[in-house]
Amino acid sequence: MRTIYLILLTAILMPVLFCGCGKKENDPVVILNLRTAYDEENNAAAKYEAYAGKADEAGYKSVAVLFRAVSRSEHVHAMLFADILKRNGIKPKSEVRLPAYVDVITSLRDGLDGETRDMNALFPEFLADAKAKKSPQEVIDSFQYALSTDAGHARLYALALNELEAWKAPGKFFVVCLYCGYLTNDINISSCPQCASEKSQFETFK
Repeated sequence: MRTIYLILLTAILMPVLFCGCGKKENDPVVILNLRTAYDEENNAAAKYEAYAGKADEAGYKSVAVLFRAVSRSEHVHAMLFADILKRNGIKPKSEVRLPAYVDVITSLRDGLDGETRDMNALFPEFLADAKAKKSPQEVIDSFQYALSTDAGHARLYALALNELEAWKAPGKFFVVCLYCGYLTNDINISSCPQCASEKSQFETFK
């Protein structure tokens, strides 16, 4: 009888022990933020890739390289958010809305305005929500990566605007971390200062 009792008890407890019941669940507000972040970054990636083609056509070769590097960085962020959503049983959705192209200066200003908005309003709010709701660390990290990286995007867009004529010629190099999306024009870094990924995880744009 004792043996039968132990077998039944084990059958009851095994699902409890291994179902992940102790795993932190994401709050509905955080899920909504993840959905918004995915759509935002997916649109940014598509927009900057389109701007890169137009910059190439206009003869601004280094501006085109910058747009492609930022597009890749935004894509990395979008995939981080998408993966978290999928692990929560949610299919990521995004409707790409490309703005009308005007010229290279307008594109750079649009990029600067968008990145500035995201780093000053959107991602600080999402990060604060995730921390307040005690979200899993991967959620907090994903918002922190996007917030920190967008500041770098804004800096590079501002630099290109201030030195636009110098950015016509090719020769600018950029590095993107494929784990967290970190972007820099320092091609000599040996590891990502944001997530500590090794150089093998970098993609170079030139």
